[in-house]
Amino acid sequence: MTLTASPYNQILFARINATTDGDNTVITGTTGSKIRVLGYALTCNAAGVITFQDSAASPVVFASFELTDSGSHSYTGGFDAPAF
Repeated sequence: MTLTASPYNQILFARINATTDGDNTVITGTTGSKIRVLGYALTCNAAGVITFQDSAASPVVFASFELTDSGSHSYTGGFDAPAF
């Protein structure tokens, strides 16, 4: 789904269903573009660590969450207060 926020911005939604450990690419960046995460909701049914990073080759970690069994964490942001 895509929503237009202004003539220059689009809001894209992505759902991740990771069933194995490892990197999961959600959005592939393009040269000259910026990706902003406005909000997120994380849930897991097994303990683990979830990280948001810029790439697997040279990871710069923007956020890291250690969740317990059936754990969850969310952030409802927006254009004025993006997550990162």
